[in-house]
Amino acid sequence: MKVAGVFLLFSLALCFYQGNAELDVAAARGTEPSCGNFNLGRGCTREFEPICGTDDILYSNECLLCLHNL
Repeated sequence: MKVAGVFLLFSLALCFYQGNAELDVAAARGTEPSCGNFNLGRGCTREFEPICGTDDILYSNECLLCLHNL
C-alpha cells in the first residue's frame, strides 16, 4: 500500500513539473494582442476565451485585455 501511495505522489509531481515547463515555453513566445480588430468604444463581448497579459492577470478575452491596455 505504501509503494502505491509513493508511486501516485511521484506521478502527480511529475505531471505538475511537466505542465509548468510547457507554460514557461508558451510565455517566452508571447504575442501582441490584435487590438485593431475591436471597437473598444462599444465595449467587449462576454465570450470566454481566456488570455494572459504580461501583468500576469488572466483576462476573459482579448478585447478586455486591449480595453485594459487602453
